[in-house]
Amino acid sequence: MELSQEQVRFFQENGFLKVENLIDKKRSDVISKTMLMLAQKFGKEYFEEISEDNIFKNQKFHDAIIKLKKENSLVSGMIYDSLQGSIALDALLMDEEMQKAVSQLSNEDIHNHSFVNTYVRMDVPDDDKNRLDWHQDFCSSEQVVDHRNGLVAWIPLVDTNEKNGTITLCPKSHNELNAKDMIVNERIDANYSEYLLLPDSIVDKYEKISIDAKVGDVIFMPMTTIHRSGINTSNRVRFIALGRYYPMGAKDFPPGKRKYVLSKTETNGSY
Repeated sequence: MELSQEQVRFFQENGFLKVENLIDKKRSDVISKTMLMLAQKFGKEYFEEISEDNIFKNQKFHDAIIKLKKENSLVSGMIYDSLQGSIALDALLMDEEMQKAVSQLSNEDIHNHSFVNTYVRMDVPDDDKNRLDWHQDFCSSEQVVDHRNGLVAWIPLVDTNEKNGTITLCPKSHNELNAKDMIVNERIDANYSEYLLLPDSIVDKYEKISIDAKVGDVIFMPMTTIHRSGINTSNRVRFIALGRYYPMGAKDFPPGKRKYVLSKTETNGSY
């Protein structure tokens, strides 16, 4: 699939683009099977009777994830952290159609890109620890700089809507670069997420829209587009994948490498 010039222009002007049916739905199924394998390994008693058929549509699987998160955050963190290094996630983010779209939207050869902070989110209902308020994405919390060259791919692994907390964003906010007014939120502990906080004075200038999406769809946006997680008021976990691609030839590309030795505060992950 080639993006049209109209789609690319829409992305450049509005700071986001939803592409329907970009990825084969089987990619989500593979991640669900990897997740179930990890869940049965680390939390066997919670997932013993769950089959590999339509895992993300199985209410028992969702109930087990929710119960595990409530009763044993250490084990749920082991599942979450292990999933982030999986081949299943990398295969999704390096899907051929994804590569084409990223290359078109960034106007850079895909092989000149680097992954930055890619992961799968597992948002349980009524979670007040990991739901992010209005923020922009960033490569490093040590220095807040212009990351508009970075590209975010928000990929639903289950159908998302307002009820289960689909993404809400501010169109045309990707040129907002008042870095002096932005604050990197400090983690309370390893189970809380870190993000680039934006004051109301900036957020209130923009329209807000929530975007429903189905499995196979992808929502692209520059890393500087202001967005936040919705509130999951359903009885199921919202599973999404996040890919962040950065052209290494860009002037503001932050050189570095993936971390393989975790600090004490990172040992249990952000879930």
